[in-house]
Amino acid sequence: MAEMFHLEGGVPKYIQISNWLTEMIRKGRYAAQDKLPSESNLAELFRVNRNTVRQAIADLVAKGLIQKKNGVGSFVLGGSLQPVKYTLQHISSFTDEMHRMGLVPQTKLLHKSVIKAPPEVSHKLMLERKNRSFGPSASVSAVESLWFSKKAICPTENSKTFLRCGSQAPSTTC
Repeated sequence: MAEMFHLEGGVPKYIQISNWLTEMIRKGRYAAQDKLPSESNLAELFRVNRNTVRQAIADLVAKGLIQKKNGVGSFVLGGSLQPVKYTLQHISSFTDEMHRMGLVPQTKLLHKSVIKAPPEVSHKLMLERKNRSFGPSASVSAVESLWFSKKAICPTENSKTFLRCGSQAPSTTC
């Protein structure tokens, strides 16, 4: 990429790069399923560091225009999917947002185990108190889930939840 672009002052660089890529997608320079230039090529093109480009890519992912595949690249998504939009005006769950949009939320259990509570988890679950049932070495049930919808562009979220176990010996169900 020999061509270079000059970014204007006053507007964050990642927004200018995101806007430029959005315009290129809108104009058809990059069609559905096309791979965008690599982060290093875009960084060279705009004379910025790769973190700035990553921020622009993340902005496009959040807007539902592209999908990032780790180790592979960023690809333009087709127009049939609708982006999920979150606002800070009201707080709602992922499930509520999916239902509001007429979509079916899905959850996939990725991992479930009983582990010794990490210090920060022990503190938040108030397990530090040394009593018969709990203590600093108390066991917790660790559940990792993936939240998504097949018909929406949305941030897939890995959520890790810790639940306090009883005084019984650790098991897969506490």
